[in-house]
Amino acid sequence: MVDSFVLFGFDHIVALSVIKMVALIPPIILRKFETPLIRKQFTKFLGWIMLIYFVFKHLYGPFGLGEAWQIWLPLHMCQLGHLIIIYCLLSIVYCLGNEERLFP
Repeated sequence: MVDSFVLFGFDHIVALSVIKMVALIPPIILRKFETPLIRKQFTKFLGWIMLIYFVFKHLYGPFGLGEAWQIWLPLHMCQLGHLIIIYCLLSIVYCLGNEERLFP
């Protein structure tokens, strides 16, 4: 028998703590070592990680779990927002540097 969900059980508190640390620690560390190069590299890293996650998430469901691919379409507002954030991160990095823009 499966245990019922406890709102503020141990697992829930640990998950909230991890999310808080992931949201707060990188900006604190980056603020101490802030240079244009580090900011550009972190922005590029974050954009590519988000893009890889987005593509993997939409391929894993149909091909890994055997779900119908139709449930992943159409893209909803959260997914479109995710794509817009990826576009902004990667286009800013490639636009401000001497490199060509990744997305026109």
